[in-house]
Amino acid sequence: MRKLLLILLCSISCNNAPAESPVPGQLDATGDVVTTVNGQPITQGMIDATMALLPEHIQKQIEAAGQQEQVKEQMVLGELLYREALKRGLHKDAKVQTTIALSAREALAQNLLEQIVDERATDEAMQKWYQDHIIQFTKSEVDVSHILVKDKALIDKIKTKLDAGGDFAALAAKHSVDPGVSRNGGRLGKIARGRTVPQFEKAAFSTPTGTYSAPVQSQFGWHIVLVHEKINDQKLLSDVTEDVKQGISKEIIQAYFEEIKSSATIENAAGEKTEDAGDAEGKGTKAKKKGKNKLKLKAGGKRTIKLGGKRKAGGKRTIKLGGKRKAGKKKAGKK
Repeated sequence: MRKLLLILLCSISCNNAPAESPVPGQLDATGDVVTTVNGQPITQGMIDATMALLPEHIQKQIEAAGQQEQVKEQMVLGELLYREALKRGLHKDAKVQTTIALSAREALAQNLLEQIVDERATDEAMQKWYQDHIIQFTKSEVDVSHILVKDKALIDKIKTKLDAGGDFAALAAKHSVDPGVSRNGGRLGKIARGRTVPQFEKAAFSTPTGTYSAPVQSQFGWHIVLVHEKINDQKLLSDVTEDVKQGISKEIIQAYFEEIKSSATIENAAGEKTEDAGDAEGKGTKAKKKGKNKLKLKAGGKRTIKLGGKRKAGGKRTIKLGGKRKAGKKKAGKK
């Protein structure tokens, strides 16, 4: 609710100031009056306009929790603070006026970028971006068992027994040195890409379903991998629309930055064109330093886009092959 309060504090006011002496922060007092504060009306139109600036998920949370009355209370507080600030003449203070001017510029820039994104993020563009990045929307897993031993000669003997019709689970229980799964017939369960050592992953994902791999060596020893099932769960575009819009927005905005800079004449104090702006040989406008552009598109409070940031690979489980199970915890098939 802190963000809501900040929006309310910046926006609450009726449009009743003298025309010859406009003050910042006025809102049109449209719609039915829901309450008055020292004679100043707060209307349903003002509430609706303020709510529309909040992110959609926040709006839904407020509605689901029945917190509309709290919104009105926040608007009352905002009105009181706003009127007190005007009474003290803070809107005439030079620093405050600069802050207001910068806020107005930011709001205009943000809404411009929103319009550019909405214009260019067409259904066709969204579909293409989704297909170009399909791997990040596809969950690839394989359900496997394995036998792990330290000795190459032993793994070769086990492979010979398997080729002769030997039981994989029985051989795993007898020979595997992976204590976490050997008593379960070597069953690891489902593992995803990137969660095992490369040699094991390659064998697991390249071996056909229902068959076992040739012996493969990793830092833990020698493995034979039995593949029970392969799962490729691809999310539909309709299920990841917001993720796609976020991704394509970053690219659209970066391209737009380059466009407007390339068409501008930017000179230093000596009248010399800067390298970023107007180079006739085409150097000019590409933002070469990644991670520097931190401009945020808040879109009226509905979304935030950060350019040049790093994505954190959070929450992914790591499976360690050949590891020991910690007391009280179930080992998740990674070695």
